[in-house]
Amino acid sequence: SRSTWLRECVPRVVLKPSGLSGYKFRKQPELGCLSTLEAVAEALAALEGVKRGPELREALVAPFRRMVEHQCSFIDASSDKNAPSSDLASQLTLFDATRAKQKL
Repeated sequence: SRSTWLRECVPRVVLKPSGLSGYKFRKQPELGCLSTLEAVAEALAALEGVKRGPELREALVAPFRRMVEHQCSFIDASSDKNAPSSDLASQLTLFDATRAKQKL
């Protein structure tokens, strides 16, 4: 961020996604990037914890997946533009909500 105030005064949280982006027909800038909806779903899942988090993530991401499938039916999107070329997906680290809360 270019804002000094944001950099120095607002805590920064980095989400490590639980998987790759489902946005198959749009190339993400780099591995680990998500759509806004996917990022919100991951954040909500982390904040809600293991009891409700996965269910809430799924409730948010399910319509997104249906939208992607529908969109892909109209375009030549047979290959996932975000699929790693090697085994980079195994290098993703899951977000640790407890650890992040301790840092705040």
